[in-house]
Amino acid sequence: MLAKKRIMVSRPSINPKTNIKMEVCGKVKTLFFVDKGSAKLEAIFNKDTFNVGETAVVECLVDNTNCEKNIKCVKLKFRRLMKAKVSHCIEYTKDETIIKREFAGMHKGKSGTMTLDMPIQMTKDIERFIQSLPHGCLNHPQPDLDVLKLLACPTAQGTLIECLYFLEVHVYYSGLTTDKLKAVALPILVCRPITYAQIPIPVSMLIPL
Repeated sequence: MLAKKRIMVSRPSINPKTNIKMEVCGKVKTLFFVDKGSAKLEAIFNKDTFNVGETAVVECLVDNTNCEKNIKCVKLKFRRLMKAKVSHCIEYTKDETIIKREFAGMHKGKSGTMTLDMPIQMTKDIERFIQSLPHGCLNHPQPDLDVLKLLACPTAQGTLIECLYFLEVHVYYSGLTTDKLKAVALPILVCRPITYAQIPIPVSMLIPL
């Protein structure tokens, strides 16, 4: 007989940082490289280590006083980069945005502060899980789904599997732009507060052999 057990190996949380400040500034140009001035983005992230289910908060200062274009919106993205070595010469890479939230923009010649927030949840993973269930297995109670939302691949950096997470702030301008502010990206550590043994599996999800 063969027995196997799923295990998760993740990097422990050591000395998490708080109030991390990052900034970027640059030229803004439209089609045909017409110079529309410059802008600056300053972002302060509340911390760089999260348990799944916690909320990330970013305080942003957007300085658009020297730019002649309106900012259409500001977006906060939770991104995952996963790499796996299948063999000596084959590597699988998947780069995806798990959650993104859109916030109001800013008029030209203006500056101001805004607070961006986002829950650290694996919404795409739970959607894929539900879609993979056989027909008729979607009648399990809602609380079980809420628990399953806490499941996540934690941050991992190994020789075979690498799973990295980032919080990113993007500024989008109205109309076509060839040059604009680059995104501010903070690498974060994602921990999973529960284990698979603590996940209640409803009877309706069990598949008969």
